[in-house]
Amino acid sequence: SDNSPGYLNGMSVRVLPIRVLGKDGGSFESIIEGLKYAGGESNSSGTSYQSDQFPVTAINMSLGACATTPSFCNEISNFIARTNIPIIVASGNCNCGGVSSPSYCNVATYPAQCEGVIRVAATDFNNERSDYSSYDQTVDIAAPGGDVTVDKNADGYADGVLSWDGDESVDFWQGTSMAAPHVAGAVALMKE
Repeated sequence: SDNSPGYLNGMSVRVLPIRVLGKDGGSFESIIEGLKYAGGESNSSGTSYQSDQFPVTAINMSLGACATTPSFCNEISNFIARTNIPIIVASGNCNCGGVSSPSYCNVATYPAQCEGVIRVAATDFNNERSDYSSYDQTVDIAAPGGDVTVDKNADGYADGVLSWDGDESVDFWQGTSMAAPHVAGAVALMKE
């Protein structure tokens, strides 16, 4: 059996991790460069991912910002049109600029506002919208996003979603960034 991080997702979908943000964030340009790398296109690194055996069939973007430049969304929409690779994005966590508020729940973030992406909201253990999940008009689908404040299934663990942590350990997390990979995995399986 393969115990590499590529199989933690539970769907036997191979994962190609591409880091586009650092500990303190990053830039829209680095996100676009990462997309180009994944899509096998020319980019600033001078390299790109190429594999006939394991082609990229879906891209998860579990990230978000309150504002962007118009060219950012244009680049994403053009990438989807050129490569035919679906991009699945987190809809947002009722948050803007580090401030959480119910008033942000119906405000779309970026890249969720970009044309052509698949936008994912988060559900809880009861399959209802998680209270932290954005639900604006751009949301396309919802998936399990976790809730680390409860243990409704009484298994002794918080009802979060297992994810790799910054120190390469596994921990329970919550958010639309946890929901989006579920959809990306399902899309990858459907394309296979």
